[in-house]
Amino acid sequence: MPRCCVPNCVETGGHQFPRDVKLKKLWLKAIRRLKFEPKSGARVCHKHFKESDYEKIGKYSGIENQRKILKKSAIPSIFSWNVKWSVKINKN
Repeated sequence: MPRCCVPNCVETGGHQFPRDVKLKKLWLKAIRRLKFEPKSGARVCHKHFKESDYEKIGKYSGIENQRKILKKSAIPSIFSWNVKWSVKINKN
């Protein structure tokens, strides 16, 4: 299974890059790989998308989706370089 192509991510599998050229460029900018040309097997894993980036209800069925289906307009936005880490320091 292909590895996520986001720098510093070791997850496997995920979502294919969009075919739409403008949207693909937005994805590449978001993952900080502007000179990268994704092949058909290139993936971005689920950890880089918010819950709001997924369809909750099936477009045609009207019932809740069993699998996570990415919205057409979704852009990856969660990365190690933009997540604030909270560290607790014990003072004894």
